[in-house]
Amino acid sequence: MTVEDNYKSDKSTIDIALDNMLNTLSKEVISKFHELEEKIESIEKQVATLVLAYGEQAVFMEALIGQIAFSTQEAQSSFHETLKQARKSMLEVMKDGSEAFVAGSDKNVGESINNLATEKLSDLS
Repeated sequence: MTVEDNYKSDKSTIDIALDNMLNTLSKEVISKFHELEEKIESIEKQVATLVLAYGEQAVFMEALIGQIAFSTQEAQSSFHETLKQARKSMLEVMKDGSEAFVAGSDKNVGESINNLATEKLSDLS
């Protein structure tokens, strides 16, 4: 074997190794981009759901405020106390749910919900 043959053999081996490395790297990058696209799509769906929920909540709140405005003082006080208790229960459920259900699929979102629910619960006390 000549030096030139050795060079061609070494170059061929390096070319194959480099090609394999770049293909593997390319597949990994494509996979990560695909995962990122899926997460972004999931977040977009969650945001859309929140927007619709806030819209529905606004309609209910407007109707409820209209009803409360024409009720007696006793009925208004009872409503506010019931609302406070229901809000406290909802926050407790959100706190527990964030740990039990959300954190398993998205730790950061679970922690954020937990922290916010804990903060709001302390505001109610």
